[in-house]
Amino acid sequence: MEIDILAWNDTLILAVDCKHWLRGLSTGRMKEAAHAQLERAIALSRKPELLYRLKVKQPEGRSIIPAILALGELREPLIDGVPIVSVSKFLSFIYGVSPVDDAVRRVRVMNTQSHLTNPGTS
Repeated sequence: MEIDILAWNDTLILAVDCKHWLRGLSTGRMKEAAHAQLERAIALSRKPELLYRLKVKQPEGRSIIPAILALGELREPLIDGVPIVSVSKFLSFIYGVSPVDDAVRRVRVMNTQSHLTNPGTS
């Protein structure tokens, strides 16, 4: 699985998939991409050791927000909680994303200890 951009601060991790979309895409195609990015974020949340290798300090307990970055403005800025952000609005999205926004999908990074003792949890 591939994540194009991984960015983080003290509380959040942003997992971004870059698309060459300009406009006029079907909702079905956008939904597929949003769900695929959510699956990538879930997979990453189950592997905190990868985040440690990337020098993310104490990733456990942080939230990963899956997002899609598109070239142009799209009809739907949010699909099933996954933000679809145009390049022109990406900076304002980064500054405005909140760990308490219920509309945006978040995936909590697993605790390494609980992962080792209870491998069935996600």
